[in-house]
Amino acid sequence: MKKLVTLVLMGLMLTTPAIGAEKYMVSKIKNLLVASDGDFGNCMVELYVSPTTVLSSCADGWVSFSCSGTFAAKSDAKSMMEMAQLAFLLEKEVNIGVDDSKLHNGYCLSSYLAILQ
Repeated sequence: MKKLVTLVLMGLMLTTPAIGAEKYMVSKIKNLLVASDGDFGNCMVELYVSPTTVLSSCADGWVSFSCSGTFAAKSDAKSMMEMAQLAFLLEKEVNIGVDDSKLHNGYCLSSYLAILQ
């Protein structure tokens, strides 16, 4: 029994789970994208500061809100896209959350967006 417990503990210590991370960053929005074919989660924003600066596993430049409903409620994603449009038009910086555990065609998901003054 002691050997079994030791083997189980060693196995747990040697395995590293693939856990995604959510990081936050500040940037202005460079471009907006809305698609209806399901690619990229149907809506994305391109940031002046690339999400790769906080999470290297994200694709460069763009972040998805998952307007397709794959990783977020469609209504929540639409609201975030509307906030992003407002920030884009007003040329305001945003504090944006970037999550590499949920990807649309390699692009990270954002489930947090705040417009800064």
